[in-house]
Amino acid sequence: MRVIGHLDRVSPREIRGWAMDAEGDGAPLSLDVKINGVPYKTILADRLRADVKAKGLHPTGLCGFFLAIPEGEQLQASDLVSVRPVGAERDLSGSPALCKGAEHQTPAPPPQSPTPSPPAATAAATETGQPKISSAVLTLPELPPLPPPPQRNSLRIFADSFTALFLRQMKLRYGSQRFGYFLAIAEPLFYMALLRGSRMLAGRGGGKFGGEEGGVDGFYYHSIGVISFFIFIRVFNSCMGSISAAKGIFSYRQVRPIDAVLVAAVIELMMMLALKFVIVFVLLWIGRPVEADNLLGFFAAIGLLFSLALGLGLWADVYITKNQEIRRFVDMMNRPLLFLSGAFFTMEQIPDLIAPYIIWNPILHGVDLARGEMLSAYDSPGSWVYIGLWTLFSLWIGFVAYRKHLSHLTN
Repeated sequence: MRVIGHLDRVSPREIRGWAMDAEGDGAPLSLDVKINGVPYKTILADRLRADVKAKGLHPTGLCGFFLAIPEGEQLQASDLVSVRPVGAERDLSGSPALCKGAEHQTPAPPPQSPTPSPPAATAAATETGQPKISSAVLTLPELPPLPPPPQRNSLRIFADSFTALFLRQMKLRYGSQRFGYFLAIAEPLFYMALLRGSRMLAGRGGGKFGGEEGGVDGFYYHSIGVISFFIFIRVFNSCMGSISAAKGIFSYRQVRPIDAVLVAAVIELMMMLALKFVIVFVLLWIGRPVEADNLLGFFAAIGLLFSLALGLGLWADVYITKNQEIRRFVDMMNRPLLFLSGAFFTMEQIPDLIAPYIIWNPILHGVDLARGEMLSAYDSPGSWVYIGLWTLFSLWIGFVAYRKHLSHLTN
């Protein structure tokens, strides 16, 4: 790849220029824009530059770029802007460039093909023995002013930041590994298979791996509890450390620490629900009995578990960011939750000796309520009020801690 081009203009509201691959087929180049050395945005050089086309440098002239800076994010005087094609080793000509208010250095013309010298100049140069110099000068036409960019309200800014963070986290968590998406669902699948195998050996479900329990497929029966629990624990664990992991992008004024926490939580929720839908689809495809007695109630229970994990995870992440030693204590408390939260059993199966103690666990109520809403043969004794109060409390302490220590989180 042999890149030619130029950074023509840097002002508080716009960045423009042109770039192309002289050895390519004319396809637009992707360009990385940095402001003061910090990545700002990746743009495409696909705008019409009639001057470049007129010189025969580009077949279509679609090699210009223009980046409008939104209201409230204008460049300041002396901000240093650099533009480099993705995969290239050098910046464009004229890059980096300082923002100088409404004025900027005169755009450099695109490289010219050799122009024949006038006959008189040629003859004079030949007689004196001096090299031939062309007197032709290329004048670039001024580009017409573009309309001002649309104004964005706070909700639109949040949506754009959330989308960008979501794509970034999906790539970092799963896209960068060969089996990243499979590994994301391998752990709950392992526990489902292990639980179903142990029940089969105990003679439940007709002693078959694919036997029935509660009137439905045994694997489906156990998937409800396991996935409901993993929604809580995955969301909680992903929230912890999400602020520290994303500190490098808080230099962007649009990105707030809470955005990183919400993105991490939503990704884990989507992965677990996708696994649930895949299990249901496969079982229906092979003709196994499944049931969804009350989907609305099931999603209400899942929503409470998700919100409970989000509030507790946000609260823990705020203090883990201040003191990493807290993470060890929280991880130690997490380990027994798998065996105390109803992933492997119903509330009715809890022995009377330990029932008065274990039912204080709000996660147990959420998991059991989700199971009861999906299976018509099981009426859960879990309390909606109890887990609802716990959810409100967790969200309150999470957002209070976030608001109190916001300045520390962004530094």
